[in-house]
Amino acid sequence: MWIRARAWLVAGSSLVALAPLSLGACGDRFSADGSGGVAPGGQAGSVSGAGAGGVGGSGGDAGTSGAGAGAGGSAAGASGAGASTGGSSGDGGSSGGGTAGGPPACDCGAAQFCRAGMCRDCSDISSLEFETAVEILDHPLSGLRFPRPFIERDALFFTLLGDAGSELWYTDDPLGAASFPLGDATTLPRSGAVPLSQGGVPFELVFDETSGQRIARSAIWDGMTLTIETTLGSPLSPGGFDTFSIAVAEATNRYYWMSTRDGPPTLRTGVLGTGNQDVVELEVPARDGGTCPRGDEDATPWVSGNGGLMVFSAAPVDALCTPIDGGAADLYAVPLSPSSGLPLTSAVALATVNRTIDGSVETDPAFTPDLCYLYFASDGGEAGGRDFRLYRALRR
Repeated sequence: MWIRARAWLVAGSSLVALAPLSLGACGDRFSADGSGGVAPGGQAGSVSGAGAGGVGGSGGDAGTSGAGAGAGGSAAGASGAGASTGGSSGDGGSSGGGTAGGPPACDCGAAQFCRAGMCRDCSDISSLEFETAVEILDHPLSGLRFPRPFIERDALFFTLLGDAGSELWYTDDPLGAASFPLGDATTLPRSGAVPLSQGGVPFELVFDETSGQRIARSAIWDGMTLTIETTLGSPLSPGGFDTFSIAVAEATNRYYWMSTRDGPPTLRTGVLGTGNQDVVELEVPARDGGTCPRGDEDATPWVSGNGGLMVFSAAPVDALCTPIDGGAADLYAVPLSPSSGLPLTSAVALATVNRTIDGSVETDPAFTPDLCYLYFASDGGEAGGRDFRLYRALRR
């Protein structure tokens, strides 16, 4: 199941929101079944969750699931208008419970979510389940990738794909404000902007830039443009190979990135300012049981500020560790050791946002700083036209 919240058009150099579309349920885009979770203390857990009910939209029909869970927080300011399985939604930490046989509603705080009628802190990552994902941003001509939330959960950096190379863009609110590029026609191709907010380094944004090779760069963000741009130092220093898809654990000054230093892309980690780096080996669950090493595709990692959680993308595999589902990619989560930067267990799939048919690619995951919302990009598979759009899903 999926929800389309807005359409977009190009006006000059900005993306401008059109009138909101119906928030009625539109088929089987994203599953709302239970997902695996990451247990405290570095233990991986599995959680079986009930399916969420359909979302009553603005003039749309109610969904067909009998659970009848509302979609509180999944879309800004849209009120359900269908049958009793619908729910009101608002942009906040609380998730509306269903009113037709579902769990009672919650009145949660800004950094909380609702599960089974109880408010839970978003910092609790013992299990990671999500409401139905909402499409928040699309482009009529190009794909969108790497949504990276800023300090406010609505503010967003993202990457616009193009024939001449990718561009960094920014919006204060993807559902209600214009977006604009962070460069001009002379700017080199860039992608994967990661905003920093805790201080301790003389820059506020890191990204990769293509100039022969893809290299790691940093800049100051003044709210409109990038200034004082520099190349990141060791262990991300350029050296005749590609460095891209950067993630940062600010509390430990630990960086993660993809590198072709040894040939095929590998995920690496190291503390900025040191010459030390390690290869990060990730194990993903096979759909038929067991685990397999993550392949050599781009992991598009994101890491929590305290360095304890990573979400990433990888190809789904069978019991023989062979990629399945026609070039698909799914989202996974894994607990990390903040001191070593390495995984503590094998990863678990984020089942409530992965679409496991039609070769759909879910990639570029990132949580808001409060861990209440997950952003990601998806191409929708064959049914979606292989057009990358940006989505957001509220914890539940």
